[in-house]
Amino acid sequence: MLRRLPDDDVRAVQWRFADRPDLRGIVRASRSVARGPVARLVARGARHSDAWTPDKAGLVKAFDEAGLSVLAADGRVRRADQRPEEPRIALAAFELAWVDAGAATTMLGNVLALAPIHERGTDEQRARYMGKWRPAGKGRNVCPGMEPSC
Repeated sequence: MLRRLPDDDVRAVQWRFADRPDLRGIVRASRSVARGPVARLVARGARHSDAWTPDKAGLVKAFDEAGLSVLAADGRVRRADQRPEEPRIALAAFELAWVDAGAATTMLGNVLALAPIHERGTDEQRARYMGKWRPAGKGRNVCPGMEPSC
């Protein structure tokens, strides 16, 4: 009988990312946002309304600061034999969804919105939009192993 949920080390082995510090960093960053700003919104009753409020808009800034908005756009062109971005996006969404599925959906929407600009946008578009979605100010990226610029 399972007496408690598997801890992070067990999940890392089970989901095959035990040797990936970048993915462990994304889990930590996502969990921090989920248990911080997202949980505070849920506690204040944000789930009871589908209206987009300034408080909910603040989540986008929290995603940016944690490096979650740029998960699909790390600036590297990938070949078929290289690691895909999807595990990073999936792990971030999973952690957010533990607290609020709407927050996970919002983060995924941000990632999807950035993808066409990253892949096919002009230099001006990249400078305008992707520059806003880089992790903010602290001089370091919350997710180790990821480049802060696109």
